[in-house]
Amino acid sequence: MEAIVADRPLRIRGTAVRAGLSRNKRFYLADELRAAAATLTGAPIYVEHVSADRAVGKVIRAWWDEDELAVKFEAEIYDDEVAEKIRLGLIRHVSIAADYELLEPIELVAPRGLRFR
Repeated sequence: MEAIVADRPLRIRGTAVRAGLSRNKRFYLADELRAAAATLTGAPIYVEHVSADRAVGKVIRAWWDEDELAVKFEAEIYDDEVAEKIRLGLIRHVSIAADYELLEPIELVAPRGLRFR
């Protein structure tokens, strides 16, 4: 994740999720991420997963990057304290939240029918 505008709101961009195995042991398929990428646009940004009173910003643009096999994003951060932590490098990563229709067992589990939230 990188800060791209120093003014308010802080605008950031980065990688939301890549195809392959995630840290939470989900295997994200490229075709599923490609299909779901646009659903990330407009999603709120939380300090911790989905807690409405902790929203600090919003995704303003999301797209599929075929070269990186990843969902990329741009977002605006409206919370000054969180924005400063990003500028200082104290917050450097993001984590997605997504609903899915099916977890397909392979040797791990592969979510299908994703919609970012």
